[in-house]
Amino acid sequence: MRNGSSYPIREVYVSDTIKTISMSIFCVVAVIGIVGNLLTIISIILNKRLKSIPNVYICNLAIADLIVCAVIAPFSAYMFTVDPSSVSPQICTFIGALTAGLLGKTMFGLTAIAVNRFILLVKGGKIYNKIYSRYSVTVSVCLLWILPVLIILPGLFGFGQFGYNSMLGACIFISHDLMTYIYVQTILHGVCVGPCVIITTLCYAFIIVHFRKTQRRIRESVYQPPLSDCNAAKVKDTEQCSGSNHTDEKNKAYEDDASSSGPSNNNSSRISHNRIRKRTKASRRVVMNLCTVFTVFLFCWLLIVSIFTIDIHNQLPASVSHIFYSIAVSNSCLNVFIYAGMNSAFRSSYVNILTFRFHRINSTF
Repeated sequence: MRNGSSYPIREVYVSDTIKTISMSIFCVVAVIGIVGNLLTIISIILNKRLKSIPNVYICNLAIADLIVCAVIAPFSAYMFTVDPSSVSPQICTFIGALTAGLLGKTMFGLTAIAVNRFILLVKGGKIYNKIYSRYSVTVSVCLLWILPVLIILPGLFGFGQFGYNSMLGACIFISHDLMTYIYVQTILHGVCVGPCVIITTLCYAFIIVHFRKTQRRIRESVYQPPLSDCNAAKVKDTEQCSGSNHTDEKNKAYEDDASSSGPSNNNSSRISHNRIRKRTKASRRVVMNLCTVFTVFLFCWLLIVSIFTIDIHNQLPASVSHIFYSIAVSNSCLNVFIYAGMNSAFRSSYVNILTFRFHRINSTF
């Protein structure tokens, strides 16, 4: 492999215990990840309750994780059983580029999900329906796969180098090349990881603020005297901000109920507030699910990204880097547990698929 930089290539020592632990993690990730991500993909395809625009992006996220678990994790485990110098450089370059591309795909996918939730919950259903048509969703999904390819191209054509990284014990970026370091920091981190983390964090922050404002409006209006026309319109606006898609007929019916006069006005108002509260709670549960996926991803990858950024001269023990990289790859098998733990529709679908009760996937539960 090329060494055209001032970074020294040094022999690294990693104990057999650390190698065994890392290899075991990769094997577990491969098995759990393949099964779990297949369950997620099949559930979204078969379960009518899961057929939504956000789940289109989640399905693509699961496909990327499936590739990691089916290709990257097993190959990384295999590298501990052979002499790295005996592995074809072309194969190692391919695996390294694939790893970087899937990392970019995951980052773009998580950002697309956050932006989708932000537009729906904060900007409202009218704007959401204008932006997220069938055509625009299809285009955005295609871009989520095209952009990672564009990001890895510079590394394939001389601006940086993919290959075996002795510090990580895996095929990804070589750790001793100055041009590779610049490529990672400017292209991968500067164009992909950094902006995506900022945008995603801001989206979820705005959504949380919006939820709090909605709750405050409900608390303030639920104790109001019988609603006037002006207050009824305000309540209607609060409902639209809750993030649910409603038809014009439902909005009109709600407005009629809220603006009705007489003793039943307070009862209808309470019913309306209860509906808003339930919808807000459901939306919050979905957002917390997706936000957890993003947070877990950051935790898993932040360690190894920080090491590659800060430890320029490879002063950190290779054993630590080995473990941190295996933790990063393990992220691809964790989402299934998050979906199962926080989403009843996913959980029920997983159980029905695993028990071969496909006819019950769309049953009411």
